[in-house]
Amino acid sequence: VGPQFLQKPPENASYRNRIFADHYMQSTFEGHDLSTESGWREMRARYWGNVTHVDRSVGTILCALEEFGLAENTIVVYTSDHGEMMGDHGMYNKMVMYEEAIRVPLVIRVPWFENQVKLAKGRISQIDLVPTLLELMQEEIPGELQGESRASVLCGGSTLSRNDVFVQMNGGHLPGSSRFESDVSEEEMKRIVGLPWRTVISADGWKLNLNSGDQCELYDLNTDLHELNNLYDYTEHRERIHYLTRK
Repeated sequence: VGPQFLQKPPENASYRNRIFADHYMQSTFEGHDLSTESGWREMRARYWGNVTHVDRSVGTILCALEEFGLAENTIVVYTSDHGEMMGDHGMYNKMVMYEEAIRVPLVIRVPWFENQVKLAKGRISQIDLVPTLLELMQEEIPGELQGESRASVLCGGSTLSRNDVFVQMNGGHLPGSSRFESDVSEEEMKRIVGLPWRTVISADGWKLNLNSGDQCELYDLNTDLHELNNLYDYTEHRERIHYLTRK
């Protein structure tokens, strides 16, 4: 359990994140009392149980590929659409730009490459998955696709060391049930939740979260992996913020 578990965002974090944490930490999720640490741990245990079930099911699929002689001619991609807060920063669910919510597993098996495990250091966006798979299958990549192929990374011909990642969220809805436990009015909540966010994570590990109607955020993921220290209002980071905003 890391230092961010059940720790609410600081006062200079976004208003949205602070309201979410206040709500989640006085709510009930599928019978678990999230006002207590034991309730959060029970919820986490169920989630990890679900992850174990998925992992075993993936194993069944891989075994079937072997059994029917398809393994050596099949690219396998293991990934997800989003992460899960599970009590980090006092939240569950997604809908935020914290690393726990936006980082996802990505494992790609290409049987005609060398049969060894490789870890590609750096950051990649799922927008690159389709062009990557098309190149691996020796298919034409349509010019209108916004991503680019990273097939050369898989075979060791290039790296992700200079790759920036961009994330966007065009507003959302109130988390959980329609009854949101907060002192904030429902009208104000809908305004805050409906605001769009734009995030850039630079190749050198700086993360900027931008919003036109809320407290913006800047985190140094090199020294503050758990995003506990928002540096956005620090004057010494003005030039960096301008640079990342232009990106």
